[in-house]
Amino acid sequence: MHAVRPADCPDGKGPGSTSDSSEKREETYGIDNLHLTVARGYVAKLLANTRITRWLSYHRPECLGEFQKIAMARQFGWEGATIRMTR
Repeated sequence: MHAVRPADCPDGKGPGSTSDSSEKREETYGIDNLHLTVARGYVAKLLANTRITRWLSYHRPECLGEFQKIAMARQFGWEGATIRMTR
């Protein structure tokens, strides 16, 4: 059995650093998920306003379509949905 040296690991920090980075990812997941949920709720609330929806349909129809996808992702519970915004 070979001893693992920090220099042998891809990040150069040693074998314990992988669990450290996964722990950080797990910690930020909850916060990121909360932000995403709040943002989707806000977009859905904006789209419920007919004046905003009408303005978007006339001036920014491509954004309206993307916002509708975001709102539907929340409505149907597609938590893992990938939504790509294009310019």
